[in-house]
Amino acid sequence: MTSASNRNEFGQALRNLVAKIVREGETRVDRERIERLGERHGVDPDEARRIFVDLEGDVWRGKLVGTDDPAGWAAAELDDVPSAGGQPGKGR
Repeated sequence: MTSASNRNEFGQALRNLVAKIVREGETRVDRERIERLGERHGVDPDEARRIFVDLEGDVWRGKLVGTDDPAGWAAAELDDVPSAGGQPGKGR
């Protein structure tokens, strides 16, 4: 089981990743990128995906892009990043 510390660190890393993606003008984050980030913070891929989805509305806004993969989604299309600036329009 993942420790609360690992989950908190992963949550902050997700905030940073999403903000960076938006700053770079991108609007998509792939599921595999979320899973790799989770692994670097001691979070298994299933839990990394769950945490990312649970943070929708807090860290990111948008929609998940479906797939036939058992995870159920391949990427997230970002519409807004509330934590990157507090204003609508991709955190800007």
